[in-house]
Amino acid sequence: MKITSILKISLLFFFSHFFLSSVEGQVFDRRGQAIYVELMGNGLIYSVNYESRFTAKTGGLGGRIGMGYFGDGLSVPMQLNFLIGKKDSNKFFEIGGGVTYIKWIEPYELGDRIFEEQTLYTFSLMFRRHPRYGKWMWKVGLTPVIGYLGEDDEGKAEMQIWPWIGIGVGRAF
Repeated sequence: MKITSILKISLLFFFSHFFLSSVEGQVFDRRGQAIYVELMGNGLIYSVNYESRFTAKTGGLGGRIGMGYFGDGLSVPMQLNFLIGKKDSNKFFEIGGGVTYIKWIEPYELGDRIFEEQTLYTFSLMFRRHPRYGKWMWKVGLTPVIGYLGEDDEGKAEMQIWPWIGIGVGRAF
């Protein structure tokens, strides 16, 4: 009988602590995190990404890392970004910059150069809906890419800026 009483008290304590935890932890800001698929964007064709804020807010400074695949290579986009928005809003403007590492499956020949690996510089200027309490998030905007992406008139590889776009959809938590 004593064991069942101890078990009942333990379960009551556990469930009361679990369900009646502080209101502050349930209602106010928490770290904005998301897992999403981005079409085009910084992963070039598509990528699967994980993103997190560095503070316990949905907006502010954060980072992302992803992995993508396209016909001739694998891409790994990495970026720091900042979400600008009103305090209690779920709509943000994203400004970011980073790099995308590409590992070519077959050596990629561009003009006078042959690439087995390549690093592209990436940026993001996007509108984003990121709910504070989970659910679906999405973002859309410009994601320009800078790197050896084309040839000049003499057939030499040259740095270029691609005016690229990106669309991301995923789950916020």
